[in-house]
Amino acid sequence: CSPWTDIKASGLPAKVGLFSGLFYVMVKGGKVPQKTKKAKYNKEDEFVASWNDTVTLSGFESSKVEIEVYARRFFFNYKVIKKTESKESLADLLEHAATPIELELLEEGQAAGKLTFKIKKSAGGGANVDVPPAHTDALNPAPPESTLESPAQGS
Repeated sequence: CSPWTDIKASGLPAKVGLFSGLFYVMVKGGKVPQKTKKAKYNKEDEFVASWNDTVTLSGFESSKVEIEVYARRFFFNYKVIKKTESKESLADLLEHAATPIELELLEEGQAAGKLTFKIKKSAGGGANVDVPPAHTDALNPAPPESTLESPAQGS
C-alpha cells in the first residue's frame, strides 16, 4: 500500500466549460485507476488546486504511473486537461517517500504546470493504493472513464 497525500496542481485554467474549479485527479498504474474527489480551488496560490483525499495505489512496483488532471465541462461531461508522462514507475516514486514529489504536467505534449504530492511506503514493502469510498458525493459524482475526453478529442 502506498498512500499519496497533499496532492496539488498548478497551471490549471480558472474555468472549463460551464464550471470553475471542478478538477479531479486520476492515477493510473495500479490494478485499478484511482480517482480523487473534487479539488479545493485556490485562485490566489501558485498551486491552484489541492485535494484532501488520500489515494492509495495497488500494483507492482514496476508499473508505470500516469496521472491525469481532468475537469468537469458540463453536467456529465469531463475532459482530461493535463497529464504526466508515464515514464516513472511506482518504485521510482517510492524512492522519494516522505518528501514532496514534483512531476511536470503536460498539455498537448508541452510543459503546462506541476503536480506535487507525498507518497509513503507500506510496512510490507508492497505497493498498493486504496482510495476512501470513491465519489459517494451525490452532487459531485465520479465520472465514469467512458465520459472522459482526452485533450486531442476537442474542447
